[in-house]
Amino acid sequence: MTILHYVSDDDFLLQLRTTSKNDRLVLAKVAPAETLAATLEAVQKRIGATMPVVGGSQLRKNESFVVPIIAFRSEKNYSRLCRTIKNPDWTKYFVYAANQWTEFRLDETGARVKSGSKIGIMKSDGSKKPPPFVPRQFVFDKPFLIYLQETTGNQPYFAAWIETAELLEAAQSEKPPQG
Repeated sequence: MTILHYVSDDDFLLQLRTTSKNDRLVLAKVAPAETLAATLEAVQKRIGATMPVVGGSQLRKNESFVVPIIAFRSEKNYSRLCRTIKNPDWTKYFVYAANQWTEFRLDETGARVKSGSKIGIMKSDGSKKPPPFVPRQFVFDKPFLIYLQETTGNQPYFAAWIETAELLEAAQSEKPPQG
C-alpha cells in the first residue's frame, strides 16, 4: 500500500498493489463533489499533484489500515442483441438471450473482479442445434504484423512486419499446439 495524499483521518488517498503492473487500485476517503465524475476528477488531480505526503508514503508502526468488505454481483440482460444472425452460414439462427455478469469483492486480502457472459442461439424452427463446428486454424505461415502496446498507450512501442524467415526460429515439433 502507498499513501498518495493525507490531509486528515477523513481525507486521504491510498493506492493498493495489484498483480497487474498496468492497473491502479485507489481508495479515496474524501468529501464527495456534486457528481461521481467530479469527485473522481478531484481525486485524480490530487494524485497528479506532486506534493510530499505528510508522515511519509508508507504505513508506519501503530498506524491503522482497515478496509471494508465490499461484495456484489451485478447481472445485465442485453435484449437489444437478441435478433437474427446475419453471418452467411447462420441466417437461420437468432440470438434469444445475451447476458453478462460481474462479481466484485474487496476485503483485507485485496480486490477481485470476475466477469462472464452467456449467449443463447436458436434455429428459426425452434431447435437449438447450431451448424457443425469447423475448427479454425491460426497458423502464421504468411507475412504478418506483430506489435506491443501498453494498455494505457495510444501507440505501440514496438512494431514489426515479419515477411521472411530471417528472424524466426524452427519450431520444436511439426504439430501445431492444441487449444
